[in-house]
Amino acid sequence: MLVGGGPGQPWLQQQQGRLSLDPGQVAHQVLEEAAAFRQGHLLIVEQAHRSQDQHQAAGGQARREGLLEETHQLVGGEGPGHPHPGQRLPGRQPAGGRFPAPRPALPGFARKLERGDTEGRQTDPQALQIMWTIEATMDVELAAAFAPGAHIVVYFAPNNERGRFSGLSRALADAVHRPSVFSYSWGAPEDSMARQVLRVMDRCYQLAALRGVTICVSSGDSGRTGVNFPASSPHVLACGGTHLHIDNGAVRETVWNEQHGSMQMSSSGGFSRVFARPSWQPASLAEKCGAKSGRGVPDVAAKADLATGYEIVAGNHTIPMGGTSAAAPLWAGLIARLNQKLKTRVGYLTPLLYARRFAHTTHDITAGNNGPHNAMPGWDPCTGNGTPDGKALLAALAGAKSKRPRAKRARAAGAAS
Repeated sequence: MLVGGGPGQPWLQQQQGRLSLDPGQVAHQVLEEAAAFRQGHLLIVEQAHRSQDQHQAAGGQARREGLLEETHQLVGGEGPGHPHPGQRLPGRQPAGGRFPAPRPALPGFARKLERGDTEGRQTDPQALQIMWTIEATMDVELAAAFAPGAHIVVYFAPNNERGRFSGLSRALADAVHRPSVFSYSWGAPEDSMARQVLRVMDRCYQLAALRGVTICVSSGDSGRTGVNFPASSPHVLACGGTHLHIDNGAVRETVWNEQHGSMQMSSSGGFSRVFARPSWQPASLAEKCGAKSGRGVPDVAAKADLATGYEIVAGNHTIPMGGTSAAAPLWAGLIARLNQKLKTRVGYLTPLLYARRFAHTTHDITAGNNGPHNAMPGWDPCTGNGTPDGKALLAALAGAKSKRPRAKRARAAGAAS
């Protein structure tokens, strides 16, 4: 999560007009809906505390500590040995902070990851802990690589609905670090989440947009029919993935779609069944894809393939990583640099990227597919508007008109492999 302040937002009034809501009204609704959301957890929390008291009366230090950890996770607090949300990681300390994966298991898991053999990672607690540690490490290392010198703060929270809401709320209320860019590399199919949860979280993203905070979110790695949340929220910048090819110095990009071990991975995208098409997305986007109208995902893309993956260091082991989880921190790092150059916050950037005067600021990806969708000229539900041209984007945001024709990449047909 990248942070940093700025002297005002020149686009904020325009963005508020697009949102058509008053910031105070949004904040009030967020508080009301969050209160109702929390009530759903009160019984669980109360039972957890009652069980904890019973265990304490019965004795047994190890059992008490284990239940205390479980209780902290249920209520969204910090368990023993966990960094608190907003803790800054000093020097070159691993991104996992005091929440690292067990060292003995990491080398074997890293080798499995290289082969694409991660069966059981969704159910094995140790594998999950290692995977999330590697994911968090990648986010921080890539953001730092793309934006050297950026002030980076990592917010820790349990990986559940309450934890996500709590972490986001604390970050938005952080008056010390004053975040200007968020990088999110998590998501879930929007049809697998309760509508109330989607509504509460989206209100938070809306409040962030009104405060001039850019939220970069990975679109997902499955290429499945349907879209993931929070990428489907109209108040975030949804980031898909590409496969980068370099042949004798020539650079081209296609939609990210590759076989990695036993897994078929690709840039997820499509149209939301929950969030309506925002006014800044043309109705023609869904029509040309033969889909029903809804919020189109993703908005943009960045390199995601594992064949030429980013090398990250976690627990003193070098691990190749990629996915749209790498695209989100790339865009976050770029936006942090734009904020620095412009001496302000870019803020709610997503609608601007669909404006005609920003057409030259991305490289259109016209080849490949993600499974259910094919790439095509202009926006598509594989890579959105394409990958960034940082200099052109800076010029457009500064008010200059780029005279260069829009860059075209990857004219060859077929998916990357």
